Formats: sequence, structure tokens, C-alpha cells
Amino acid sequence: MKRFFVLLLALAMLSVLAACGTSPVQGGEGTEPETTMDALTQEETSAFTFPFPDLPSITQLTQEDTSAVSAMASQPIVTIATATAKTNAPTVTATIALTTKPTAATKATTATTTTTTTRPTTTTTTTIATTTTTTTTQGQPAKVTKGTFSVSVAKAKAAGSAVTISVTTVNQVGTAKDRVYTGVKLKDFLAAQNVDVAALSSSATLMAKADDGETLTYTYSDIISDKTLLAWDDAGEPLSPPRLCPCGATDASKYLRGVESITLS
Repeated sequence: MKRFFVLLLALAMLSVLAACGTSPVQGGEGTEPETTMDALTQEETSAFTFPFPDLPSITQLTQEDTSAVSAMASQPIVTIATATAKTNAPTVTATIALTTKPTAATKATTATTTTTTTRPTTTTTTTIATTTTTTTTQGQPAKVTKGTFSVSVAKAKAAGSAVTISVTTVNQVGTAKDRVYTGVKLKDFLAAQNVDVAALSSSATLMAKADDGETLTYTYSDIISDKTLLAWDDAGEPLSPPRLCPCGATDASKYLRGVESITLS
């Protein structure tokens, strides 16, 4: 800080020297030539000369000096001294300008506003009605999975291709007998009666009734088996009404003679 004031003092002395060079000599007329800086003798100039210390560089300033300069930097521009010699000597001007640095208060502040727009969300539930349509083709009734159907040799032969299966059956007393049955598969007969065999439940059952009133019940596996026939021939012997023959089994008690009707449930 002291060095800074030494610099100011030096500038003030330069102003005084310039003023002295423009003053008229006492007792003289105003028409006499003014004394210029060049007219001063060595002794006179020596009187105004004194040693000045070397000015420090910015990097040599102490923390106190830099703090003072920083404080002054926030002030408006100030002209310390201006001195102009009114002689033939060159103009001497000393100006120290302190530039005010912009502070945080003078900086433009831009506010950024983020706008979030919430759009209403509409959940649309579409319900598609499922309609089951029963199609009747050429006057035939709709497909069914239940019902009672009459059985005859004519209806059996008209239901599908004839199949021949050889099987050995054993009766209740243990007597075995070779059989060669020809007839139509039970599932083909049912399909010809407009039964939807593929839609049958695994719990479906079929009850066959004979012309003498006897009945036997067959399971789902018997119904859809390729070896269950409504046979109209046994090794060349006609069977009328047809015989229901589960040829996958050898127990003769499961074969029903003279079947007149079957009930699917």
C-alpha cells in the first residue's frame, strides 16, 4: 500500500514541476518570456530531484496491496491528476484510470422456466363380443356332443368305410373263440350322426342298449378308439342289428349283441 502512495506522490510532484515552469518571474513584466523546463539550470533541476524507489511489479505486491487495489477497482474511473505546461515544453499528462469491473449485480440473470405439461391419459377398454354361430349345411342339424341315436345295419354301412378286425375273445367260463368282425368304426358312426367327436370331453361316456334291453357303458377311450366297431358281420355270419365290438379288449362280456340305440353323454 505504501508503494502505491509513493507512486501517487511522484505524479503529484510532476504536476508541481509543470506548474512552476508556467509561472512568470516575480517583479518582471508580463511581456518577458516565460521560463521553460529547458531553461532550468542543472542546480535548479537537481533541487527537484530526489531518489524514487523502484516501483514494484504486480507480482511483487503484498496481499494488503492487492486487496487495496481490488477495493479501488470497484470504484468509477478517477483521474488523479492532469498537468499541462503552458510553455514550449511538450505536454505532460498523467492519468491513472481505474476501470470498474462488472459485479455480479450488473450481470444479466436469465431465468429458465421448465414447463411440464401433463396430458390426460385415457384408457380405452374394448370389449369384443364373441358369438358362437351354428352352421347348418344342406339341411343337416348343428354339431352336438350329446344325444341318443338309433342304430341299424343300413345306418352303420352308410356311416363310413368298412373295417375288418380279427380278435380272440374269452367268455366267462374261459372259453376262447376267434372272431373276425367287419363293420364301421364307432367314432365314424357318431360323426355321421352329426356328433363333434373332436370336441368330446375326456369324461364323455356312451351307453349302448340292445334289443333285449341289456345295456353296456363305454368310456371315452373306447369311443375314440380305432378298434371299436359297430359290426354287421362276424366271419361271414350276418349280425343284425349290429354288434358293438371293442376289439381292443378280449373280454367277451364287453361285446354287446343286437344294439338298437346309443346314448352319448
